[in-house]
Parts: sequence; structure tokens; C-alpha cells
Amino acid sequence: MMDTKLKEEFLKGFFLNLDEKKIKYSILRNKDFLLNKESFGEMDILIKGNGLKKLKKIIKEDFFCHRIKTTIDLTHPLLVLVKGEGFICFLDFQIGGIGYCGAPILKESFLLKNIKKEGFYYILNDSAYLLMLFIHNFIFKREKTYFDKYKEEFYEIFERTDKEELVKELTKIFNHKISMEIIDLFSKKKFSEINDMKRKLILTHLLKNPFHTFRIIYSKGIRFLNYFNISGVFYFLNVFKYAPLVSFVGTDGSGKSTLLKKAKEELDLMGIDNKIISASAFSSIKLIKRKTREYSKKVGSLEKKGSKSIIEILARILLQIPKQLKILYLRKKGVFVITDRYPYDLITLFGVKGFWKRVVKVSFQKPTKIFYIYANPELIHSRNKELNLELIKKVQNSFEENIDFLSLKPIKNEILSEAVKEVSFENWKINQLV
Repeated sequence: MMDTKLKEEFLKGFFLNLDEKKIKYSILRNKDFLLNKESFGEMDILIKGNGLKKLKKIIKEDFFCHRIKTTIDLTHPLLVLVKGEGFICFLDFQIGGIGYCGAPILKESFLLKNIKKEGFYYILNDSAYLLMLFIHNFIFKREKTYFDKYKEEFYEIFERTDKEELVKELTKIFNHKISMEIIDLFSKKKFSEINDMKRKLILTHLLKNPFHTFRIIYSKGIRFLNYFNISGVFYFLNVFKYAPLVSFVGTDGSGKSTLLKKAKEELDLMGIDNKIISASAFSSIKLIKRKTREYSKKVGSLEKKGSKSIIEILARILLQIPKQLKILYLRKKGVFVITDRYPYDLITLFGVKGFWKRVVKVSFQKPTKIFYIYANPELIHSRNKELNLELIKKVQNSFEENIDFLSLKPIKNEILSEAVKEVSFENWKINQLV
């Protein structure tokens, strides 16, 4: 169950930080998420354009904030996922104002001049909020659901707003005749007629602001690139650019699969394209028969000197080439790759040593991060009685010996929630590379 106090404390600190850094802002919509009991939400926040650089720094330094790099259009440069203690929300930061596909109609200067403080955050005053809802929801959105969601609040504010002031602001955006028509339809609550005016309102505004046409074309181009994931092409064009590769290794029963799935869930939530690949060094070979087939027993069965054939080592390396090419292809497309195990198991489980140990290390792509998941051997054995306790210990000893050599990040999985936090923290740092 979500603790609403934790959510309020985080968001209070976040907005007070914006204020302290002198980043002028206003919550545009969904401010109710700050204080209600919902665990998931989204807030639209307008900031002054010159504060964007400072904002990006705040986002980068905040552990709970994950920047989703896809730019929606010219007025939506930053979408942030906040994954806090028991709550999740998206913060959609906007600059320039409110308008149609990157072309601001309600200017940033007007909106940020018409704000008021409510509690520990800033929101638009009634007249600016009314105009924002009109421009953003009722004119430039086709879905009737937007109107249904806000109509009660909209008409309540409309009743107490100075109509003459409203006409003045609408006239600046369109013209006096259209402004009077809009006010008349609002008074009669004729939503369908207002919606039918959409094309006329856009055309009228563009005739008054012809250069906005170029902004709209440019923004639609950005949306086109995002829709077809054209940005992935740039990973191929830039020889130094690769999406992250994260691997989860450890003995059977240590909890790799659970943490791997948690990592994927987090990436999915952040809208980061990702894929899980099984990359065990033993998954492809079927020609070599052994008495023991269980994965963990391979250390025990191959620990004797001279039992590791050079031909077998080379065969296992060569058989990994197709999978390594697939991983490389995905990374060059900008896909965040997560692997269940990694061919370095040839060292930690197969027991390759000396010269061949270094050969194995340089034969495969170096992961951005390798999480070595471990737990108390007795605990692992209690979870899966089929596993041999002594062999579990040998497997873990093998990983311990190679922590520095393979740059493993040990994650203790005694308490799953703590292990998830550790993986999330490392994952947060890796996400900055995407």
C-alpha cells in the first residue's frame, strides 16, 4: 500500500528545489495527484525556457527521476519518470507556451505572469487555467474524453471569470468576432459546436502568426522520427555509440531471473526499448555429453586439471558468435540489452584459467554492468532441494575469485526488496547512457 506522505514529501522537495534554483514554473494540469491517494499519475508542468538547463541538472542528480530522452516536439523537450517509494508519475515539462504541435498559442510569458502559489507549489490562476484548458483540451485534442474529464471544473471556473477580460485575451489569440462566438458557445455549454470550430481556429491563428507554420512542420517531423524510431539509425551511423548491455550472473536459485524481470519492468515503464536474451555459454552446445546435466554441477565435473579441452573451449567461444552478433545488432539499434547469464560463465563455471581465461574475456563484448547475484548457500538449497549444497558453494567461490577480473557488481539477494533497490540504483546510472 502506498504511503501518501512519502509521495508528498518527495514532490514538495522537488518543487521547492525548482523555486530555490529560481526556475519559474507552473503546474498546468493534474495538480491533484500531489495530495490524493493514487499511486500513478502524470503532471504537465510549464517552465521558463531559460531554466531548462538547470532543470536537466536537477533531474540528472535526483535518484528517483529518470529522464526519457525522446523529445515530443519543440514545446515538449523533456519527459521525466519519477519512480518514488510506492508511487510513480510522469512529469511532462513544457516550454514556450501551450499550443498546437510545437507552435505556442498561449505564450509562456502570459502563463507565467498569471500564476499563484497554492501550498508549496505554483499553479495558473483561474483565467489562465481556463484558457489553457480551452486551447489544450477542447480545441487541439480530438478525443471527447478530455472534455468529459474537465468540463465540470471548466464551467465552474467559467461562471466566476470576468468575461470581458476573457474576450480580450481570446481576441489577442484569434479575433474579436471569434472570441464573442466562443464565449456565447461556452455560456450555452455547446461543446460539439466549439469542437467543430477547430480548423477555423487553427487557420485564424496561423494567418496571424505565419512563421508558426515552420514550427509545426518541424515538430511533426520530430514526431514522425519518434513514431518510426528513426533515432535508432544514428546508433549505426556513430561507431562509438552503443545502447547499454547489462548481464545477470550467479548460481542457480540465486534470484537472477526475478531481478532481471524487475529491471525489464522498470525499463518498460520508462519507455526504453529493451530486450532480454539468454546468453549462457552452455546453451548452444549439445554434442558433448556429460554424466551430470545440471548447470551448477559443471564446476564440480570440470574442476580436475586437464579436463578442459582446448578444442572444447574454442568450440564454446565460436558457438557464441551468432548470439554476440545479435546483441551487437540490437545495441547498435539503440535497444537496451539485458542478458540472463553471460559467456563469461566459461571462466566462473567452466573453470577456464591462465592464458585461455584472458582469451575468453576479450572474445566477447564487455557489458556495461554485470550484476553478480548471490545469497546464502543454505538459503538457495532450501529453495531448491535438487541443487547440491557443496556445488553451490563451489560456484559462488568461483564467482568470488573473479569479481575484480570480470568487474562484477555483487548484489546480495537475501532480502529481495533490498536487492531490487540496489539493482534499481545501478540501473538508474546506466539509464543515463540511453
